[in-house]
Amino acid sequence: MGQTYYFVENLSLVTWIFIVWPRLLRDSLHKERIVCCYAIDGSPLAFLFAKMSAWPARVPVLRLEFRLGDMQTTDGESIRWLILYNDLARFQSIVTDDPSFQQYLDSIESPYRLPAFLAKQVIEDRVEVRGNLRRGLHLIRICQWKLQETYRKTVSQSYSAFEFKSVLFLEQTLWLTPMGQFAHGFGISLHSVPSVPNPISNWKQLLPEWAKSNLRLIRYLSMRCRTNKGSIFRRNGDAPRPQQTLQRKVESRPRVAIDYYGQGNLDNPERYSELFFWQNSSMDGGSVICLLPFPEYPLNEKEWVKMQAHGVEALRLHPAASSAPDIPLFNPRNVKVAARIRTRSSQEHIWLNSQRDRYERIRNYWNALATERNIKLYLTWDKYDARHFAISDAMENLGGITGIFQRAYETHHTPENTINADLVFGFSKRDAEQQRRSNSKIRYHITTGYLGDHRFKLVRENANLIREQLVSHGAKRILAFFDENSSDAPRWRVGHHVPQTDYAFWLEKVLTEPWLGLIIKPKVPRNLPRRLGEVADLLQMAIDSGRCYIHRTLEDAPLQGWHPPSEAALASDLAVHGDLVAATAGIEAALAGVPTLLYDPLGWPSSPLYSLGIGKTVFTDWESLWGACKQHWSDPQRDTGVGDWSAVLDDLDPFRDGRASERMGNYVQWILEGFEDGLNRETVMANAAERYAEAWGRDKVTQID
Repeated sequence: MGQTYYFVENLSLVTWIFIVWPRLLRDSLHKERIVCCYAIDGSPLAFLFAKMSAWPARVPVLRLEFRLGDMQTTDGESIRWLILYNDLARFQSIVTDDPSFQQYLDSIESPYRLPAFLAKQVIEDRVEVRGNLRRGLHLIRICQWKLQETYRKTVSQSYSAFEFKSVLFLEQTLWLTPMGQFAHGFGISLHSVPSVPNPISNWKQLLPEWAKSNLRLIRYLSMRCRTNKGSIFRRNGDAPRPQQTLQRKVESRPRVAIDYYGQGNLDNPERYSELFFWQNSSMDGGSVICLLPFPEYPLNEKEWVKMQAHGVEALRLHPAASSAPDIPLFNPRNVKVAARIRTRSSQEHIWLNSQRDRYERIRNYWNALATERNIKLYLTWDKYDARHFAISDAMENLGGITGIFQRAYETHHTPENTINADLVFGFSKRDAEQQRRSNSKIRYHITTGYLGDHRFKLVRENANLIREQLVSHGAKRILAFFDENSSDAPRWRVGHHVPQTDYAFWLEKVLTEPWLGLIIKPKVPRNLPRRLGEVADLLQMAIDSGRCYIHRTLEDAPLQGWHPPSEAALASDLAVHGDLVAATAGIEAALAGVPTLLYDPLGWPSSPLYSLGIGKTVFTDWESLWGACKQHWSDPQRDTGVGDWSAVLDDLDPFRDGRASERMGNYVQWILEGFEDGLNRETVMANAAERYAEAWGRDKVTQID
């Protein structure tokens, strides 16, 4: 006799009464044994009613408890990483090969990058939001994991006599056939249910984009007037004056534009800076325009004064992105969208039309922006969404160039990393290969080396001061620990329980070993006490001992702080990174010459970094890692192989000379000089690539198509 499990994405009264319960009764009549009905989300009233009505059939209705960061396959691989590095590509391929997707593309005149934009939009969603494709993939994997766990518990009870089945009631109306194919591979049947309507969200969707933009502006202005704090109308007691809007003129000088994320630091090159490439070039500040699109990373007046001193221009793309009143706001009134295509009224084609509208809005917005400010080169590190596809088309249409620079080390290819741009500045040829396998299209991939190695020599003075402080309180051996942040949503991301366990281990070592010093480098310093919960008490005790140092800035630093990991690493004897997949901080420490260990909390043995050696550089439990640290410190020659990255350093950075950002800065300068000479974009790019190949080697320039 088979065993069937129900999984319901969102248990509402309507879903239960009209869909799940009738199916449960029908299956019961057909002698199907319904073992349990699990619900991911749901209201308390719906749970109560479902429990009562399912009781006669003796089917328990339970809330499914899970934490994605703790979920692994039987092979010990993290389900979170399997979704990112395996499932996304498989599902994207299934959808883009679907006849409805192909028919839509055949029905429109497609700009160059629109098909790639739509393909990336298929997998671009927040998993916390119900009813989207990415959440659907997660739910399928979660159902598979639950059945796997059930199997483990019943295998001793003659499991071979049973056959597990599962039905997933999914709030999903898009691409149900491809989703069903994907789920079928895991033995899961899909049943689509109507989503619970959200009147506020639906009302917003009816508004045109210009109306939404004006409403955001009105809301922001009214909020600032009510609070009278940091008003955009006054500064230093000046009389009120109206907010400046962008003068409608075309600048004559070619500019490079870059987004601002709260990291200016123009006069502090040892810190993170949005303009790191400019700091290491001979370009003057007038060549650079800093775009301010993010209210969560506002440009304050102090940083704005520094920019003005260097001649760097700033431009607000969002009214709340700066409190300085003299920074103009770019707010185009008439951003055109694509003409509506008459297609069959399927949900898929409606969705594709809405994504095409989004593409056109971005492209037309950037047409206006780049024209009015004469932006000839747009640089960004954000390759993770599809925006840069539309921006690249806009820049190409105007004769400009779009460039992406590598910010993080990636262990595997994934459609989340797919790039379609003119230039990419990457650490090594390995990045070029990863982009090729991610189906990227890149005119010129430029191998620069690690784009932060110029800071290694600049942070040594601060690193020595930190070390001296710990040594003065009795520390004889010093360890740097990098954490990779955590989330308030542990069901869908890595929860706070992971860093709490990690920090508790190291803080207790500090308190019990009077010779140990600890430098903590959180990825997000501001929220560390909140993320640690009760472990924050241990943190304070360790700080009071004088042998624990939190590497953060007391100034108004951005979300992720200003200080690079290399500063903490160079103050230490050993560095430990608490994440093996997002391993950029650990790689920076290794490139800075510090023995570095990697801890794999979620389980990803597929990582190429495992080649560094389990028990030497890669660890899956803290006690083994601590034993390796003591082994390393006890050897006078430090010849234990612990934390040794020498075998892979060439693969991470073939230069390792501290000049990566200089190479990128010079390349950007060559691009602007070409435009100043009146050359077209193809000639400008070809000339710059040739100059770079002659200077640094032809193997450092790669074309990916």
